[in-house]
Amino acid sequence: MQYGPPASSYTMNDGRRMYVWAEEQRNIQMPDRSTSTVNVIGNVAYVNTTTTPGANIAMQCQVRLVVSKSGIIEQIGAQSDTMGAWQTSRCNEVFGG
Repeated sequence: MQYGPPASSYTMNDGRRMYVWAEEQRNIQMPDRSTSTVNVIGNVAYVNTTTTPGANIAMQCQVRLVVSKSGIIEQIGAQSDTMGAWQTSRCNEVFGG
């Protein structure tokens, strides 16, 4: 239960259960970025610096699980997957892939 309980569940016609699990969204603030250009005219250097604010990156993994009547997970599929903190898939980070 490190990432929380299922967000919702549904009983299918054949008696199996479908769960949608979604971790709480995490946000990472990226730092500001600055670029500078230098123009030299004679003995004088002119510097022009432009700063772009950092972006906020939202991370969240949502999966859909189909569970048999006896409680065995039969299917797992990503419902929504964003970029992770260290990998290109947040779900991959959560599920240890």
